Amino acid sequence: MPSRNTQKLYPMQDFGIVTSLKTTLRVQRFADRLTPLIPFPHKHNFYHLLVVTAGAGWHEIDFARYPLERGRIYLMKPAQVHSWQLEKGAQGYVIEFEEELFKIHPSFAGKIQNLFQTLPDSFQITDKKEFSELADLCESLLKEYETKATDYELVTSLELFNFLIRLSRVKNLKLKEPPAVESFGERFEALIENHYTKHHDVEFYAGKLHISAKALTMKMTRLSGKSARTLIQERLILEARRLLAYSEMPITEIAAHLGFEDANYFSRFFRLKTKRSPGAFRKKAKDLA
Repeated sequence: MPSRNTQKLYPMQDFGIVTSLKTTLRVQRFADRLTPLIPFPHKHNFYHLLVVTAGAGWHEIDFARYPLERGRIYLMKPAQVHSWQLEKGAQGYVIEFEEELFKIHPSFAGKIQNLFQTLPDSFQITDKKEFSELADLCESLLKEYETKATDYELVTSLELFNFLIRLSRVKNLKLKEPPAVESFGERFEALIENHYTKHHDVEFYAGKLHISAKALTMKMTRLSGKSARTLIQERLILEARRLLAYSEMPITEIAAHLGFEDANYFSRFFRLKTKRSPGAFRKKAKDLA
C-alpha cells in the first residue's frame, strides 16, 4: 500500500503535465493517461475532469467506487484522493486546470466553482445525443489546445467554461443545492479546510465569522441541512480515513496530526462516527487494496 502519495498535494508538473503558461490548463486523451506517473492512490492540487467515451473498470474518489463506462463523467476537486483500475481500450478526455484559471477570468470564477460544488463527483449521461454533444465539445477543446493557434489560451478556457455550463444543463442530472452567495457557507468551509487539524470547536469558527456559535449552527443547518459541528467532524473523519487507508502513519501520529491530544479519545471519536475502530478500518482497507 502506498505510504506517501496521499500525504502530498501533487502539482501538474509532477504528472509530466506541460500547461499553457497563461491558463494553467491541460487537455489530453484518456488513452495517453492510463498509467499515472505517480502511483495510485494520490491527490492533486488542481481540478481534474474525466469524460469517458469507451472502456470498463472502476474509478474510486474518496472511498466511493464508481464504474468506468461510456457516458460517465468524473469531477475531482483539489485534495480529493483517487485511483482507478481499467481494462484495455479505455478512451475519453482528461481536462485539468488550476485555481489560477479563475483569477484570469474572475467573471466566471464564482459560476465554475459553484458548478464543482453542485455537480456530483461522478455521474453517467445516458442520453446518447446529449453525451455525443458533450464529447464533441471535448474534442474541439483538445484540438484547440493541441493546435496552439493565436489566443488559444483564451479560447480553450472559454471552451472549458462552455463545456461545464452545458454539463450543468443535462436533463435529469441530480444537482446538489447550489451555494447561496459566495457565500457564507463557502467561507465557513474554507475556514474548516484551513483550521480543522487544530480547531474542532464551533466557537473558533464563529469567532472568525463574527457571529455567535448558536447563530453559526442555525445558519449552516439552514444552508446545508447539517450543523456546523457535523461539518467540522465530517472533515476530520474524511482525513482520518484517508490517512488510515492510504498511509502507514501510526494511529497515535494520525491522532496528533488531526489535533487530538489523546489517541484514545481519537479512537473513540472515530468509532462513534464510523462504527469501526481505526485499527479495524485500516485492516479492512488493506484487505480491499
